[in-house]
Formats: sequence, C-alpha cells, structure tokens
Amino acid sequence: MDSIVFFPTVVLGLLLVVIYLIRCWRGARVYGLGAIISIVVFAGGIVAGVLLVARPFLSKEFTARLVGLDLYVWIGGLAVLAVSIQAIYREIFKKPNP
Repeated sequence: MDSIVFFPTVVLGLLLVVIYLIRCWRGARVYGLGAIISIVVFAGGIVAGVLLVARPFLSKEFTARLVGLDLYVWIGGLAVLAVSIQAIYREIFKKPNP
C-alpha cells in the first residue's frame, strides 16, 4: 500500500477506533477485537474510495503515485455486479407484494 493511501488510512482508522472504544466505555457498544479490525480495514476502503472517486479531478503527477488501488477497483466492480444481479432477480423473479 502506497504512503498516499497508508497514512490517511492509519489516521482515519485510529480516529474511528478511538470513537468505537469511547462508545464501548460508555456502555453503548460491546467491545470486540473483530470490530476494531473491521473498522481499520473499512477505513482503508474509505480512503481508497475517496481517491478513486477524486481521481479524474487530480493532477497527472498525483494520480501516477496512486499505485496499489487495483484491489479496490476489483472490489467495487464486484459490488456493482452483486447489486445488479440482485436487482434483476428482484424485478424479474420475485413475486410482487399484494
């Protein structure tokens, strides 16, 4: 992961983990290590997603430094495929509610 993606991911991940831990401490949530790991992974997805959406508006020099985002492009494509299949199934094969 490039430093352009890594450092914002660490900062956002730590901020969100602190918010999660504060909510756990106040009793609003139950602590779970899996949740903390998911938060950090999702923070990476947010940073990569923002960079991918902003890519057409960024300079050529900056976008040339955006390496390693192929995984997020693939995940985004997979998500679009899954949602499209689900919508087609719902429209064609599911019975309408009376």
